[in-house]
Amino acid sequence: MARCMCCELDTVWTTLTKNQANVMLSYPIDEAEELLTGKLAGAKQNLANCEEDQEFLREQITVSAAWCSRSICVVPTGYG
Repeated sequence: MARCMCCELDTVWTTLTKNQANVMLSYPIDEAEELLTGKLAGAKQNLANCEEDQEFLREQITVSAAWCSRSICVVPTGYG
């Protein structure tokens, strides 16, 4: 997140940096707000998806650890 103080402007400049190709674009204020609002919504959705995936993996690790501990501790009769 970034904050700044500025006087009234009618244009927003942003730098797109991807794969070492720096590109500077200008947007009118209303388009920039729409673009950034959409990007924020997408980022929030991605975060929610990652948190859901993390919880699933955490549960799977717990289940796997329980199964492994049971299989190691159980010794069939007639052996050793």
